[in-house]
Amino acid sequence: MKIISVNAEQELVKLINVINRSPESWRRWKTLHIHIDEDSLASEGLNDGVLVWAESILESCLKGIEGKAYFCHGRDIHILCREIETKVLEQIAVHTQNLLKEQDNLEVSWNCYELRSQQKEYINAVMNAENNLYSSELYHDYYQEAASKKRSNNQRFQLPWFGIQSLAPNFSDAKMIERKKVLLVEDDPVARWMVSSCLKKECELETMQNANQVFSSYSAVQPDVIFLDIDLPGANGHRILRWIMKTDPGAYVVMLSGSDDIENMTDAMAEGAKGFVSKPFVKEQLLFYLNQQANQKAG
Repeated sequence: MKIISVNAEQELVKLINVINRSPESWRRWKTLHIHIDEDSLASEGLNDGVLVWAESILESCLKGIEGKAYFCHGRDIHILCREIETKVLEQIAVHTQNLLKEQDNLEVSWNCYELRSQQKEYINAVMNAENNLYSSELYHDYYQEAASKKRSNNQRFQLPWFGIQSLAPNFSDAKMIERKKVLLVEDDPVARWMVSSCLKKECELETMQNANQVFSSYSAVQPDVIFLDIDLPGANGHRILRWIMKTDPGAYVVMLSGSDDIENMTDAMAEGAKGFVSKPFVKEQLLFYLNQQANQKAG
């Protein structure tokens, strides 16, 4: 468990953007949001002693668990973990609530969320908790430009509102998806077979197995959607993604990986990927992005 207290707001912005743009990437993740009531806080926020106690609770309860905790603005703690039982997060929340009440007489509220199914609820909770800290611009990548401008002018960083995407496309009706050309870049023959089995009725599928094939033949394929494995021989998927986005800035790339850690996902999205699918995947995850690309093109 990694605890972030320096520039935590900026890091959370980056993460919220990824959650919003790629909800299918978060099937195995849960989050706990702890909010300290502003009326019970001193103007400077939590004191260092209470922060140390709160961090100690997290380190004790989440030892060996993959995830991150963000200590934001001295009044909000966001804990994101993979493959953890909800009752463990609830126990952390109760311990933290009791600690802050006993040590500093602070009032605390909290909620747990399944990130894939409750993405909208979590983002709304973040917005409400932060009051006017976050702006309401309906532009997914605004945060990158806004963050740069704010930092250069020494102004306070603000999070844009991204607009919640629909999580319920009609997967059962394959006819709703326009037949597209899909490029799969994957060196594992089993994974190639699985994707082919899932999508053979929905699209025209081209496959490549390494970076050299992509560099030499990408322009001839002109795919609508690219599913790109991160762990490839010769050059990893991040390098290929950067090349694709430079060569074809409008490309719709979805990353595939057996590791859905936060850095893997946020780095891919920052480099231009539109989504992230962790292995083992299911057909609905792939169809989700075909629908998303169709909606984006239509819009």
